Amino acid sequence: MFVFCNPFFEIGVNDEWVYVGLARSLAETGRIHLDGWVRAMALPQTVWGALAIKIAGFSFAAVRASMIPIVLRCCALSYAIARWLGLGEWMAALTVSEMLFCPLFLPLATTFMTEVPSDCLS
Repeated sequence: MFVFCNPFFEIGVNDEWVYVGLARSLAETGRIHLDGWVRAMALPQTVWGALAIKIAGFSFAAVRASMIPIVLRCCALSYAIARWLGLGEWMAALTVSEMLFCPLFLPLATTFMTEVPSDCLS
């Protein structure tokens, strides 16, 4: 599904450039400067992105690809919550697939923005 949204453009989408810029700064200098409106989820996101940049080098595709494990974790967590709430295996899987194919979730899952990680935490 990640490939269907064409996440390989080397340009920031929406506010993604801010988060990628913070991750790049942390990877290159070892320091982070959190600016006013990016404080809520920026620290864990920045550390994760800096790790991806250190491993793969700087590119928007590298930090976007680093979101794949987070999306998979979010799916596994959603399935576990659905099962914990008493849904059967089939209904829990349907719940996860409904989330995955949501017109808002899928495009945001292919960006380096904080929406998907915050979905996993809330």
